Amino acid sequence: MKNNIDMEINTDNPIRYKTDDRKFREFLADKTIPPGAKLIIFNLIYRAGTKNYAFPSQSRIAMDIGLSDRQVRYHLKTLKEKKIIWWKKRATNPANQNKLNSNSYYLDNILKIIEI
Repeated sequence: MKNNIDMEINTDNPIRYKTDDRKFREFLADKTIPPGAKLIIFNLIYRAGTKNYAFPSQSRIAMDIGLSDRQVRYHLKTLKEKKIIWWKKRATNPANQNKLNSNSYYLDNILKIIEI
């Protein structure tokens, strides 16, 4: 019998996801994934709401979870190398000196891992 826990994702649009408690605990206990990377995952899941992607800037992620931009980049790279998330570069913004606004971060891999 599965032991399920409820996870409220987005307080603006509350949605409840059912996840396999054992898989979720295994993910949390995985020592090969740094704590900062786990915080980023939870931040992206929160921002994704009902979708399997989110597109906050790295600066926004850093501000949300209390890490530096450099730490966020390091952890995102780690998550990508472990195939937990992947991303696509979004279009540049001419009004912002052609800098990227943000990437689109896709969460389908992590959602499968923790069976949401």
